[in-house]
Formats: sequence, structure tokens, C-alpha cells
Amino acid sequence: MRSEPFKEEGIKQTLFSRFSKIERMDSVNRLLRCWIFLLMLVLVWPVLPEEIRAGTASDFSLEAGSSTSELNGDITLTLKGRSMVDLYGYEAVIEFDESKLQFKEIENTMPGSGFSMGPIIKSSSLTFAYTKVGKGVGGESGIVNLSRITFKAAAPGTASIKLVSVKAVSSQEIENKWTGANSVAVVIGSDGSNPSNPGTGGSGRRGGGSAAVSQPQVQSSSDGVRVLANNTTQRINADGRSVAVVTLTADTIANAIEALKANPAAMNKIIIEASSQQDVVQVDLPALALIDLIRLFSNASLSIHYNEAVYDLPLLVLDLKKWADSLQAELKDVKISIVIEKVGGATAQQLTASARENGFRLLTEGFDFTIMAESGGRTITANEFGSTYVSRSIEVASVLDSGKSTGVLFDPATGVMKFVPTTFKTSGEKTTATMRRPGNSIYALVEHSKTFADMSGHWARQDIELLASKLIVSGRTDSDFVPEETITRAEFAALLVRGLGLTETEFTSFHDVSTKDWFAGAVGAAIKAGLADGISDDKFAPYENITREQMATMMSRAMKAAGKLPTADLKSLEAFEDRISISTWARESAAQSIAAGIMKGKSSSAFDPGASATRAEAVVVLKRMLQYEQFIN
Repeated sequence: MRSEPFKEEGIKQTLFSRFSKIERMDSVNRLLRCWIFLLMLVLVWPVLPEEIRAGTASDFSLEAGSSTSELNGDITLTLKGRSMVDLYGYEAVIEFDESKLQFKEIENTMPGSGFSMGPIIKSSSLTFAYTKVGKGVGGESGIVNLSRITFKAAAPGTASIKLVSVKAVSSQEIENKWTGANSVAVVIGSDGSNPSNPGTGGSGRRGGGSAAVSQPQVQSSSDGVRVLANNTTQRINADGRSVAVVTLTADTIANAIEALKANPAAMNKIIIEASSQQDVVQVDLPALALIDLIRLFSNASLSIHYNEAVYDLPLLVLDLKKWADSLQAELKDVKISIVIEKVGGATAQQLTASARENGFRLLTEGFDFTIMAESGGRTITANEFGSTYVSRSIEVASVLDSGKSTGVLFDPATGVMKFVPTTFKTSGEKTTATMRRPGNSIYALVEHSKTFADMSGHWARQDIELLASKLIVSGRTDSDFVPEETITRAEFAALLVRGLGLTETEFTSFHDVSTKDWFAGAVGAAIKAGLADGISDDKFAPYENITREQMATMMSRAMKAAGKLPTADLKSLEAFEDRISISTWARESAAQSIAAGIMKGKSSSAFDPGASATRAEAVVVLKRMLQYEQFIN
């Protein structure tokens, strides 16, 4: 049913004219109540008390049929509701760029019989409403297409259409207001040509003569900008696996930038929805356009959604200029590819075999995350991101036990699985596991449970067996943990490196650390990450027991590396009678560890800084730190 323009003062007359044609009085009464209620919302909403303006869990959005348009062409948008519950009527307010757009019409698309009211057009604002009618008629639930709005592309450039608010009314005449502020950006061509193909016009950034590229649709949302990659190309890898390729052109990124500018309250995140039935998804982006994005939004990130996997990538980890130099290319000629792959073939078989051999239950397939830079037939791969932790999530269609489940990194060269900082969030019958690590690799989820015979009744049993189940700590033997033995500097360094999910690396500057030592890679990684120092320039003292103040210092540095370090309050040390015994270099770290709830005194009045830490104490302190940094639940 198409809507009819109206003036505010003529609403009642229009409504009563329509009511006279309805034969059943109960329908008339119900319709009258609904329309009067909607009318009152339009007229008195600004003066209603704040407590009446209740929020709703429902969500509304505008979706454009295309992110581009020819000049004088039609731009059609769909007003869609999600998570609707008994939606009987609504009033929507839309703002549009009147310098580039001319309103044409609104068509209702809600199921059933009803009446449209509107639109009211004031400057760049469009207000319209709709209600269902009929005896015993209920509202709509779930995902509902509410209406179709059409504009004429009146001038070239990027035009923004913003959904400002929706007031929803149930069949019981209960109303709620949504103010999520969702925007859509549409690029209008200057000469009647499709702006997604500047090559045909001669002056596009991709150069003349290039083939037309179907641009993904760009939409604003409360959490950033969504790029709907509905159209993908397909190719076959050398191993025979099918790849869905999503190409984001410079124009698409420019549209995303405009949408971010138009919605400053949203996070600076570009969400690329690249769901596909293929084995692999690859998102290609031009490096030069990413430079523009980073320059305008230094904290911008890309979020690639691929079926049950999500890859959140801070753009600052992309060392684009360095990669271009390595490729001996200019930035305008460099393509960045982000690949998410469900591993298959021999690698998948290795993963399954490794889980079985270690007594793990494999909860998911393996997902390989890769970033590549390419130019002129040359390619480089980025696997490490320095000190920046990057998140990737996997959704599982079951409820997982966070105490027994963990994310793992799988190395197909060695067949080894290692702990990755992972948190779990359950919603209904689904669990989302979020893994954080400063690098790329193959990731999966496993379930594992570990106990020790000598931990029965021990005060630290729960914490020790938790971290053992997560592959962070191990016993002196397979059956015994030996909690009251002291822990060495090398052993504690190894615990920190594993707990933070760092890659081991050799460090040969210490005379007392040999490349043949089991802890050489862990000590190297701890030094590289700034977690530890030697006791002199050429000596690490790996076999010396770690003291409590040394442990506090390393924990403070670990918190800094993980990204969350509390402010030190040195007054907190005044509770300890032996505070003067804490070395000057350790006092701030001790105060930070206390502030985070990671360390306490040996007693209420003694910190005992020089005492050797036990294995149980070290594990408990590590577990508290990982929870403080949200690296485990």
C-alpha cells in the first residue's frame, strides 16, 4: 500500500474519512485508538517524561539496494526491523541530504492490512507512520521489512540517509522508542555513469580501462560501518580448494570513511560481512586507501566476519609503508589480502591427530588467519604484530565449559598445540570464544582436563589445575605438581611467556643461557617482550629462585605488555612493616600488583620481598593476572 502525503492539521479528518468506510465497529474502534495513539506520539513525544521513553531490545536499520547510483536515477532503501516482538504500528524519522536527494515515495511492506500516514517533510527530515488493522490481529515478530523508501539522485557526490528514530507500538498499545542512529551512504555519479567503475570515465584512482567492480554495500550502524559483501568472485587454489574473494575498492573505503564521519558516536570499525559457503574467504584492499583511512582514524579497525569466525584487526598493525618498500613498490600498486581459511587436507588430519595424541577433545575445525601484501607478482606474509594483541573469535553451537576449554595455536611443522589467551561467552545454546594474540597462525578450540595426585586438599588446587587444563603449566611429573617447591627465574619466565601467548625466540647474549637449554626460547621471548632482565648484562641466572619482588616486577611488566596496567599507589605499601626492605626498583611494581589484586603480602603486615616464591604461589599469581587482563574467564 502506498502512502499519501498529508498535513499535520488534516490528519484527523483524513482518518475519520477512512474510518467511515469500515463496516465493523470493533475494527473502527481499534483502528481509531491506534491512529490517535500514533498521532499523539507525533505531537507530544518531545514533552513526555524521560521514564516513559522506554528503550527496546529491537533493532531497526536502513538498507540500500546499492551503494552507488546514476545521476537522476532512483535510490531505494528498505526500513527493516530485527528482533521484533508484536510490532503493530510504528512511526519513523529519517534525515536525508536534500542537496543531493529528492524524495519520491514511501511504500509499506509490512504484512497484513493497515494504513500508512505520511510523509511529513520538513527541510531534510522525513516522518511517516503505519499501523495494522483488524479484529484479533497481532503484531509482527522476528525480522520484518517495514517499508520501502525511494529518492531521486538529484546531484553528484556522496549522499547520506540517516534513520534517526523509530517509535514502535504493540497490539496492546505499548510503545517503545529506538534511537540507534543508522546511516547509509550512496555515491552518485556525476555524468550518469556508475561511480563504482571510474575506469570507464577515465579519471578513477584505479586507472583508465579497468573492469567494472560491483561495490559492496556500505551501511552505518551503532558499532561502526558495515560493508555487506553480497557479491564475491570465486577462484580455485593450487590445492583445489575454493576461495571466495571480496574486493573492496578505493571507492568502497571512501564510502566507509564518509559513513564514519557522519556517525562520530560509533566506533571507528569497518565490519566486512563476508559469509560464504566456500572453504576460504579472501578480502582484498588497496594499501593506499587504507593509508587514507588510518590518517583520518588512527584507531580504526577492520572486522572480517566469515561464517562462525570473526577477525578483528587494528589497522595500525599493518606496516604498509615497510611492506611496500620490501616489495620494491609504490603504495598505490600494493594490494593487501586478509585470508580466513578452514584448514583442510593434510593439515586438518594433523590437527585431529595431535588433539587425539594429547588427550584433547577437538571442539572446532582449525582456522588459519593470514595477512599478505602483494605487488608485481611478489608477496610477503605478516605473521607477527609486535606488542599489539589481535582478536579472533569462533562461535560454537553448544555450551562450553570455560574451565576445561581453551583456544590453541597449532603449528603444523611440529604438530604442537599451545595455549592462546581465550575467553568464553555463552548466549543461549551458543558459545563465542575470543582468542587474543600478537600474531597470526592456525587456531582451534579444544577441551582438556588435568588433575594432579599431590594437589588433594591444597589451597591452590583449583587455580593450578585450571591453568594445567589450559596447557599453561605442567607438573614435575605427569602425576605430581609439587606445589611447595620453589620456582626458578627461567621457570617463571616460561610461565609468563606461555600465559601471554608469546612466540619463543632465541636470545644468546647471556653466558648462562645456552641455545640447547629447554628454557632458551622462553627467556628470549621474555627479554624481547620486556618482561624480564638479566641480573647483569651477560647473566640471566636461570636456575636461581625467583624472589617475590622479582615476581612482582615481572608481573607488572606482563600487565603492561597485555595492555592493562593499574596506577601505582605507593601508600598501599605502608600496610607492610617490612616495606623498607622492598628494593627501590621493585616498589612501583609491587604497588601495581597489589592494586590489580594479583599479589598480596605473606601476611597482613609483611610483604616479604626477598622470599623465594613457590610453584603454587607463582601459578596463583599468574592466574590472577590472566583474569585481570581478561585473557581467561
